[in-house]
Amino acid sequence: MKIDLTKKKTLIIAEVGLAHNGNLKTAFRFVKSAKKAGADIIKFQTHYAEFESTYDEPFRVAISKKYKNRYDYWKSTEFKKNEWEKIIKFCKKNKIIFATSPFSREAVRIMRSINCRNWKIGSGEILSNELLNEILKKKNDTIIISSGLSSWSEINNSYKYLNSKNAKFAILQCTTEYPSNIKKVGLNIIEKMKKTFNCPVGLSDHTGSIFPSIAALSLGAKIIEVHVCLSKKAKGPDITSSLTFDELEMICKARDSISIMKENDVNKNKLSSIQKKNRIIFSKSLALKKDLKIGEFIKKSNITLKKPGTGLSQKFERFVINKKAIKNLSSKKILRRSDFE
Repeated sequence: MKIDLTKKKTLIIAEVGLAHNGNLKTAFRFVKSAKKAGADIIKFQTHYAEFESTYDEPFRVAISKKYKNRYDYWKSTEFKKNEWEKIIKFCKKNKIIFATSPFSREAVRIMRSINCRNWKIGSGEILSNELLNEILKKKNDTIIISSGLSSWSEINNSYKYLNSKNAKFAILQCTTEYPSNIKKVGLNIIEKMKKTFNCPVGLSDHTGSIFPSIAALSLGAKIIEVHVCLSKKAKGPDITSSLTFDELEMICKARDSISIMKENDVNKNKLSSIQKKNRIIFSKSLALKKDLKIGEFIKKSNITLKKPGTGLSQKFERFVINKKAIKNLSSKKILRRSDFE
């Protein structure tokens, strides 16, 4: 299945990263959980240590003493080609779109050979021309770019380059910190991207909170990407930046609710039948502060307003003052025309 960037509905991406720890059954569990939560796309990362890393690559955060270096970590958690095939088929079976972030030309070639058509360019790869050009060899694939480590000029250059290649692409605001402080989400960047670029824009969030995604949805973001985990107690480099699937479900529900609200304008000059009924119930009519006996006169000092609004409205007050009661009147009843001469 291919990502359709022309859809009106905002796309929600569940980013697995390497939270599967190289376990195929765990990867399947992520797929099922993402689908159940309401995500449109599940994204993995395609790492092949020998093509992308060296023994000199430092750990971003400490992971486990069993890994001597990051190269060993990538090697330990990478999937073989036939395993990726199984994951893609499992996504298709569960009717959720598969996407991946490749980190080498070889990763692109391997994933393309098993019909991957949806690509995410990670924040650290936006200046990797060889990676982008490898993806662009195939026309009509969908490309999503994350701008977490880029300046405006670099983002503009990528935008112009992809436009020149007639690529189908989107750009996401991102702050590449794990976790990112909520002060650094950059909603203003989303607003500027919407005005600057003629392509879908959205948010790739690393705060580990649902609120940035909901805020971005309200601003009209067309894509929301969040890291996901099976448990906040799990171990991994992205756990503090991730959401549980219950939290992901809340974002998906917020997306659907915001969409409904935006598609249905309200006319304040036109009340619905329910509002008309409630207006009568909630409004007030002329009533007495104290009971009156037959023959007594209704004084202004004894007139007030009480619910419901099914009797005489306040505009009739001047017609009621100094009228004689033709029966005993209760202060617990609204006034009627038949109560006085």
